[in-house]
Amino acid sequence: MSDENSTLLEELLAAGTPPRLVARVALMIDEVDTAKRRKAADAARKRASRPRTSADIRGIPRTSAEIQEIRGQAYIEDLPSTQSQKGRKKVYAKHALPTDFALTESDKRHAIERGWTPDKLSSELARFRDHAMANSRKQADWHAAWRNWVTSPYQTRMNGHAANPTGKNLSDIGREMLAKIRDDEGDHSNRLL
Repeated sequence: MSDENSTLLEELLAAGTPPRLVARVALMIDEVDTAKRRKAADAARKRASRPRTSADIRGIPRTSAEIQEIRGQAYIEDLPSTQSQKGRKKVYAKHALPTDFALTESDKRHAIERGWTPDKLSSELARFRDHAMANSRKQADWHAAWRNWVTSPYQTRMNGHAANPTGKNLSDIGREMLAKIRDDEGDHSNRLL
């Protein structure tokens, strides 16, 4: 017990506080002191054993080499009994996008074969990285995720609007449809539909 707390107890006794009440106060002070010591000891122990980065805390591999090392240690998981396959299936752990992620020649070719220009490829790669980081995405195979990004139906959109491969606006398309309907029915008059 600290000198400050001892002085407090002496003052309580000198003020005529019943000894039984002073004893209860002394027990309460001791409990508070014990809790403070435990809390300080726990905090010191946690600081001493705490990893330095959030990636270390979560065990997130940071580079492609670390990911390949994890792939070599794939874990095995039983398939549900409803599946027709026998035995076990390899399931790779998912991980965050590596800091050194780069497209392979195959990844680039995949995008170019779908009509992407080099400028679009580099801007979409930046979007892909930002999307993965902003949404804390985890994937077992980031190159497969890239191929899915390239072939996504959202990639056919332009500036937030659905792409129009014909280059015609809605009015042009409506006029063509009206003309086709009139041709099919035989335009006998200038009636409105």
